[in-house]
Amino acid sequence: MRKKINQLAKGSIEEVQARIRLSEKTLNATVPCGQSAAGRISLSSENGIPFRGLAYSDDERVELLQDAFAGQQVTLNYVVHGEDEKEDTVLQGHFSLVTNTGDIELPYRFIIGQSAGLDTPLPASLPELAQLADTQPELVHQLYVTGAFAQFPFLRDDSLKALLAALKDSPDSRLAQEEFLVACGAKQPVKLTVQTTPISVFFKDSISRGELLIRRSGSGYCVITTTASALFIRLPRERWTSADFKENELRIPVYFMAEHLHAGRNLGEVLINTGREEFRIPVTVVPERTADPEQQRARQLRRARLQLSRSMVTLYAGQDPPYNIESLTMKHLEACEAGREPEVAEKLLRAELCRETRRRAEEKETLEQIRAEVQRNRMEKVTQYLWFLYLEEEMEKGDRLSDSFLRLLYRLKDEEAGRVELLPLLMRCDSEWAEHPDKCFLRIRELFRRGQFPLILKLETVKLLNNNPDLLTELDSFTLQLLTFGARFNCWKKAVADTARDLLVREKAFRPGCERLALLLVRCFPDKEMLTALLTVLLRREKPSPRYLEWYEKGIREDVRLAELYEYYLTALPDDYDGDIPQMVQLYYTYNSPRSRSAQRSLYRYILTHYEPDTQMYRLYEKQIQTYAMDQLLLGNVRDSETIFYEKMFIPQVLDSRMAVVLAEYVYTMHLTLSNRSIDKIQVLYGELKEPFVYPVRDGEAYIPVFTPRCRLLFLDKNGDRYVQSVFRRKKLMEASCELMETLRRLAPGSLPFKLLQCQKAIKGELNEWEARDLVQRFTEWNELSEAYREKLIFSLVRRRNLGTAENAALLKELRRSPYLDAQAGALLAESLLLQGDDEAAAEMVRRFGYRHFDTGLLLRLMNRLIRTRGYSFDKNTYNGVLSLYRRDVWDSVTLTYLCRHFNGSTEDMRVLLERAENGEAVPYDLPERLLGQMLFTGETRRIEWVVEQYLKENQAPKAPNRVLLHAYAVDRCERYFCRGESIPDNIFAYLASWALAEKKPVQLPDLCQIALTRYYADKETLTPEETSLAKTFLYHLYDKGLLFAYQEKLGRFFPLPDELGDKTLIEYRGREEEPVRIAFRILPQEEEKEPRTSEMPHIFRGIYVKPVLVFADEVLEYTIYRSDDPDRTPLRQGRLPGGVSAGVNRFASLNRLIDKAAKGEEGWQEELEELGKRDVILQEYFPLV
Repeated sequence: MRKKINQLAKGSIEEVQARIRLSEKTLNATVPCGQSAAGRISLSSENGIPFRGLAYSDDERVELLQDAFAGQQVTLNYVVHGEDEKEDTVLQGHFSLVTNTGDIELPYRFIIGQSAGLDTPLPASLPELAQLADTQPELVHQLYVTGAFAQFPFLRDDSLKALLAALKDSPDSRLAQEEFLVACGAKQPVKLTVQTTPISVFFKDSISRGELLIRRSGSGYCVITTTASALFIRLPRERWTSADFKENELRIPVYFMAEHLHAGRNLGEVLINTGREEFRIPVTVVPERTADPEQQRARQLRRARLQLSRSMVTLYAGQDPPYNIESLTMKHLEACEAGREPEVAEKLLRAELCRETRRRAEEKETLEQIRAEVQRNRMEKVTQYLWFLYLEEEMEKGDRLSDSFLRLLYRLKDEEAGRVELLPLLMRCDSEWAEHPDKCFLRIRELFRRGQFPLILKLETVKLLNNNPDLLTELDSFTLQLLTFGARFNCWKKAVADTARDLLVREKAFRPGCERLALLLVRCFPDKEMLTALLTVLLRREKPSPRYLEWYEKGIREDVRLAELYEYYLTALPDDYDGDIPQMVQLYYTYNSPRSRSAQRSLYRYILTHYEPDTQMYRLYEKQIQTYAMDQLLLGNVRDSETIFYEKMFIPQVLDSRMAVVLAEYVYTMHLTLSNRSIDKIQVLYGELKEPFVYPVRDGEAYIPVFTPRCRLLFLDKNGDRYVQSVFRRKKLMEASCELMETLRRLAPGSLPFKLLQCQKAIKGELNEWEARDLVQRFTEWNELSEAYREKLIFSLVRRRNLGTAENAALLKELRRSPYLDAQAGALLAESLLLQGDDEAAAEMVRRFGYRHFDTGLLLRLMNRLIRTRGYSFDKNTYNGVLSLYRRDVWDSVTLTYLCRHFNGSTEDMRVLLERAENGEAVPYDLPERLLGQMLFTGETRRIEWVVEQYLKENQAPKAPNRVLLHAYAVDRCERYFCRGESIPDNIFAYLASWALAEKKPVQLPDLCQIALTRYYADKETLTPEETSLAKTFLYHLYDKGLLFAYQEKLGRFFPLPDELGDKTLIEYRGREEEPVRIAFRILPQEEEKEPRTSEMPHIFRGIYVKPVLVFADEVLEYTIYRSDDPDRTPLRQGRLPGGVSAGVNRFASLNRLIDKAAKGEEGWQEELEELGKRDVILQEYFPLV
């Protein structure tokens, strides 16, 4: 702007200006509520000439990111701030573009409303939303996904907002939308009915199938998950939705895979989860196929061998075998041999069993059957041969074995010592082994460590140990396994059991094998000593196990005196135990409490439930129970089993602040038992709080505090899906009395449930002065509250009563410090502060929240005070407030003066402001100067003379007028006067004359000003000597520069003109510089028969073309002017000029005029002729022709 004014002051005027084109004539857009939106304005020059300027917005909510621009193509970015605006707010105004080619106004209209791109109006009520969801589900889903639900005016409930925010994290947006519609009451949930009839299938094919049937009632979206519990059950997929239903039925095929089926009944189940409920469908599949005979025989053989092994153990080593054990053993042996020819080893086993059961005839027959084969293979199978000989010798001679057999056995003993089958035979026949049982026992231990410990050897070892119990000296892996084997089948004699008992007691650390051995021994020998040993082993466990509770109880009944027995007994008691605790245990802990929490809980709960407070036992335990209850409470232990302690122990008289903080939450805790086991988390959503509380679900149970009835529960399953409803049972953990609740409020006012209660009372306007002030002071400490709820709370406190009164001054002071005030509450608070006269505090509210919510009268009053207090200095918020009032036609002299000092905008707006300032008796400061400069920059010069008049008023100009600005103004007026033919005030010519005289040389005045001033002088009747001198100086200066114009001929009346001006007629044409013209002319009558002469018409100045032609008084000049590039020579102007039209101006015309006067006898022509001669002599002397 300054550059253009400086150029203008020097007489330089832009002859061709840019033609600016806007990309849009008006701006219209929808801005999502609570968000901001960006846009841009594109400007370009149509003729390629650069332009420059400034940009302004008439609403601070529509922010221009650039305030200046320049170039041939310009992009201006803007942001529409809709964050703090309500839905349906319309931001209507315009951008003012102040350019060097003029002012441009670009109107805009921005609507704060639903998301852009949605043409359908948002539903205005729940019924409309429900109808839309039923008729246009895709549109509703689009509204949900784009966040338009948050804009619904009927869904402004805080808890619904919290639920909407929580559901956004759901992986299935359609399910989340369905759950929200159900939660807000827009629709009923989809009801699913599952057919729970068990599936039973008689399998025939390689793949068979069953079917699950689910029926649906109601419209909407639903999700079903199905899982199988067994490998032989296969489902097509896991997840099903409402799209899979056909005519409100979903039939899910269930396939059964042959490769995973076993013979007999295959049991499994299909789990169906609908989100709200869980169903288990039992599945039974029986394959129709005959087992392979070989496999069937193999299974029967395995079963028979197992039964044979067990009966052999009882037969050989059992201490109290049944009467029919012999027949059972032979029966199992026959089962092993059924359907095939027994091998030699199996027949030897039959012979051995016949020997043991004294069936000699059968034994002899069996040996005869295998004699030949044993003899034939005696070298390869030496062990079988020796066993055969042993059985034959023993059958014939009894214990007196033949020397030949013994020699053979001794000879082969060393050679075949590595054979484990030989050792039992040696133990029976070799006297050396019989005389040295310790050596035999060590040999067996070595074989065990090598992994060679067959059943027959085990049986011989059991016999050995029963006969020599002193061999048992330690409990290593060998002896522990051997003792467990024998105890399992009741093979041990009392001496061995006692030795094992002593070894168990001497053990220092817990070993799982010892625990099993002790349990087997105590069942075989149920005496007190063995029970003591078992309890000793069990007490070595790190913690007691409930499965041993019966042994703990038995030990206490039999008065086993072991440390920790009572502790383990109490710890092992289940939570729902309702039996009796022995009296001795109750008395034992009257002076020292149990160490573990579980033991304390079991004992103390028994005392509380079985004794009255006035009994001696109750009093003995009362202090312990109080300590336990307080410790559990401070640890945050939330369980059903703890409730009785809190109810009995925590009476108002014993509570302190620490206990009250924890107990305050416990009294609101609920115990939920869910039927849907896939739910693993529960979110508790409070509209008042920032974040939801998340609680785990374990085994279908959860403990959740519920502080307000308006909170909402959100159930999360293992897939991440979220449901607002589920099937569950709810139970409150603790019923608190009114007295207890009042004590908790007093001791723990900062506890979350009481915070929320106090906030609800504040919103309802039920707080007194002190409570309200205390609430405001605590806001900064309550980080749990959401920002929206804080603003709502503050607003309720602000509007609760007339805060402008003196008694509420303290509360006002606290409220205005709160960081959670919103714009509406801040406006109310500022009005109250203003009524109290606290302008600075009210101004602080204006700075924080703007001015749009203020009453105009109070805001004007505040702005007036602030402006005067701050000495009219600039402040953005004060400026915006004053400007807002001004645009609503609310002002006074102070605010007008303030705007005059700081306002910038379009030229028209600034001019109107100056007019109002003049009429409103305001001080315009430098507004006239800024306005004048902007008018000269843009060319918008309506009432510019009046603006200059205001600028030049001495009492309104804080400084001397800017000469450059006035020069530029004068040049601009001269251009309009001479080039455009507009009339301008005479005082401008006076200013031009003074300006010229002030310069060192008058001709330093810009050429345009010289032209305008000489033109003005040419039209005057008379000139003063000073004016004549300036006119003559300027004329000859312009003549020397070739600036010849038709008006200059008129100046010949005041002083001699140059010959070219004095003798010739000037034809002047005003057109456009970029469109050159030619002239065709001829002088009549002498050139009447000739073609007109043509020549280029010289361009003199800013589109003015001048052609000088010599024409005498009796001649007529005929001419036609046309464009140079026009082949048709279409006339732009044409006409005839008679000679002498400028009579009295050039010499020829003067002479002709004097001759006419002499011929007519008129007087005075002699004097004129004499004067003309003198003037001609002077011209020839001082201005000789070249």
